[in-house]
Amino acid sequence: MDHLKNKQPVLTTSRISDNIEETPEGFLLCIGVPVARTGEMIYGPNETPVPAGKDGLVRIYRDEAAVFDEKTIASALGKAVTNEHPEDFVSPETWKDEAIGVALNVRRGQGSSNDLLLMDLLIQDAERIKLIKSGVREISLGYDANYEYDEDEPGIGYQRDIIINHIALVSQGRCGPRCAIKDKKPESIVTGK
Repeated sequence: MDHLKNKQPVLTTSRISDNIEETPEGFLLCIGVPVARTGEMIYGPNETPVPAGKDGLVRIYRDEAAVFDEKTIASALGKAVTNEHPEDFVSPETWKDEAIGVALNVRRGQGSSNDLLLMDLLIQDAERIKLIKSGVREISLGYDANYEYDEDEPGIGYQRDIIINHIALVSQGRCGPRCAIKDKKPESIVTGK
């Protein structure tokens, strides 16, 4: 099978599910993986430059302009997929030790997924391929961003200028199971609702 999405072909020879295919070498091509979303994200104190609210949490909002900015989308193309987050951002010096795959075909979702940033992930590490096949599939982005907040409103901030460094495969991502490698059709497609 030739997998064509936005004119970026990846040769696959078998389909594991609707969203996971295998290349002739045995790499996994995970198609249409949601990696980020608009809306509210909850952070603990000291995870962002925004001061925590009275409850000790920080609510960070990402709007469409931030998540789907051309620079944000361009920053993700070809970036390393990692097993968990590395201690520091992936760089030319650490890439060989950290990368287990690569991000391809970065795009905004359509229809009910229009609040999601999607990409295809080519996973090239044998151990991580086994973990994905066994069900470990949530995603967490490693990125840099600017934050806007009002000193008089602690606990609330807004992300801007998001530049993606890596895509971490994790057991539990901040976005939850909505941002994960999928291996079946959504229930609405299966039931026709």
